Amino acid sequence: MLTPQDAEWIQVAIIYKKTVNIKKERVNSMRFSEKGQHSHQATNGLFGVDLHHFVKKEQEATYVELASEFGISVNDVRKLKKQLDRS
Repeated sequence: MLTPQDAEWIQVAIIYKKTVNIKKERVNSMRFSEKGQHSHQATNGLFGVDLHHFVKKEQEATYVELASEFGISVNDVRKLKKQLDRS
């Protein structure tokens, strides 16, 4: 037979379980939102920018391709490469 105190503890346990389930649902819904996806992706660089993009492109592309992609002149690309080689 349940005492009134046991009944109170059961009610507290049920409320606690519901609260935990609600918190889990909120966390799961955030993970499926756009903001949640960005925060959980390890491939994103700083603020969603891939900082190694120029290095990857540099190995594959020519001066003209790099200049057109980054919106700078061919001479600027050559100067950048010379400076990188010196350092």
